[in-house]
Amino acid sequence: MALTETAWLREIEQVGQRADLLSMFAQLFDDPGRINSEIERMRDVSPKDVAAFSEDFLGTNNRAVLTYVPADSGVVAGGSP
Repeated sequence: MALTETAWLREIEQVGQRADLLSMFAQLFDDPGRINSEIERMRDVSPKDVAAFSEDFLGTNNRAVLTYVPADSGVVAGGSP
C-alpha cells in the first residue's frame, strides 16, 4: 500500500495531472472532491477483496502465460525456452 500511496501522491503533485484528475472526477463521478478521498478508497481494499475479485473474474482458466526470451538467447519467437 505504501508504494501505491506514494505513486498517487506523486501523481497529484503535478499541476497538469491534478487538473486532469479533477476534470475526470467531475465528468465521471460528478464529484471533483473525490480526488481527496482516493487514498482512503485504496486503503479500504483488502487482500481478501483482491482474492475474491480474481476468483470471480479471472478464474482458473482465464489466464495468460508470458515467456520473456532475451533477443540473444537463440530461442525462436514462439518456441519453447
